[in-house]
Amino acid sequence: GKRFQQAVQSDSSTIYALSDFASRNWNLLGTGNAFLTKNASRELSRFLQYASLKPTVRPLVQGLTTRSSLNTPSGGIWVGLADMTDYYDAGNCNYYGNCNWKARTEAAILPLRKTCSPSLTLRAQSMTAAEQTSTCSSVVNQESYFHDKLQTNRQPVANDFN
Repeated sequence: GKRFQQAVQSDSSTIYALSDFASRNWNLLGTGNAFLTKNASRELSRFLQYASLKPTVRPLVQGLTTRSSLNTPSGGIWVGLADMTDYYDAGNCNYYGNCNWKARTEAAILPLRKTCSPSLTLRAQSMTAAEQTSTCSSVVNQESYFHDKLQTNRQPVANDFN
């Protein structure tokens, strides 16, 4: 709470340690230890929740955001920082360069979109045309099985957007 905020404000070494750790350990991205760099980045951005620390934290987070990008090993950092800045520093996406981050992430991660039926859309990273056709056939058949088995009268489950 407040005491933690005051302690960090009077000694910002924790903030700089997180930033430095993330910057120095960029080489961990794409390895089994990537979570260390990703977590340091996210924890740094969590300090944006304190208005008094924003002047210190913003440029550090912006630097990591600028260094990272989608569809690279640093994509997890970019998404994590976009999520945190959206939550703790909403309205400043231009500063961080991550406006519309959810749509940008979705487009980067799931670029393939195929309509299988009026109620089923396939989203994927990469599939051949044959895989798409086969998958669509399978899910269309499963949809019928599901509705018959659960006697849904072909009505979708409320608020289920999977």
